[in-house]
Amino acid sequence: MERHSKTVGPARRAVARGVVVGASLALALVSGLVAQVRAAGPAGDAEKLIDRYIEAAGGKAAHEAYRSGITKMTLTLPAQDITLNMTLCQARPNRVYTLLESAVTGKIESGVNGEVAWELSAMTGPRLKEGQEKADALRDAIFDPWTRWRDIYDKAELAGVDTVGGKPSDKVVLTLKTGKTRTVYFDRASGLIQRVDLTIDNPAGTIPVQSLLGDYRKEGGLLMPHRTEITAMGQKRVMVVDSVAVNADIPAERFDPPAEVRKLMEPKK
Repeated sequence: MERHSKTVGPARRAVARGVVVGASLALALVSGLVAQVRAAGPAGDAEKLIDRYIEAAGGKAAHEAYRSGITKMTLTLPAQDITLNMTLCQARPNRVYTLLESAVTGKIESGVNGEVAWELSAMTGPRLKEGQEKADALRDAIFDPWTRWRDIYDKAELAGVDTVGGKPSDKVVLTLKTGKTRTVYFDRASGLIQRVDLTIDNPAGTIPVQSLLGDYRKEGGLLMPHRTEITAMGQKRVMVVDSVAVNADIPAERFDPPAEVRKLMEPKK
């Protein structure tokens, strides 16, 4: 439901533009945050802690058996008092499609088909992602990033103990092959990821983003967070998972760029 139906003209467009930027941040984050969990254990070697997660989250066989999924979510932007419906489709090895819809924004689509990363918005039109933004999208589309974390990161290092939500957490810094870092906070008591800090490159610039994960539940034998609070540019967004269809039948063309985006790919005359 969207409660700004009386907003019109320039004011409505300004609100919509802000929502589009916020929604784009959610699109960039969501596929990488759906299944981030680690096994409980004492502070120690960061690589061993990540390897333990694979077993704690369901084991290697369960990870390999999970080959595709359709996740229905609700994305709320409290500052704008706006709620969007969100659908995330994922398939091995690196295909993603995301749809966001609201009365303010219309449809916002984003996808990766393994080679092309794209976005289509009713407010901003079609767009091909290029450069570092494209590289980030292709990397973040990897279906099971934790079993393949060594392909994504150059190293994982423990950086001491911190506190998140009043609870002690092991702080692990992961260094991407680009040199950028992501910091993950693992709750010592439960072993679950409490928080992820990273930066996102998009047309609005390089943006620091903090994500708090919680409400973990099993889906298809794997433990996944069902609530994520994202803070970026001084505003909070809340994603809540409504349903997950594990190993759903998703047509391959679902991940391909739509016609409006394909026109951008045509050779210039």
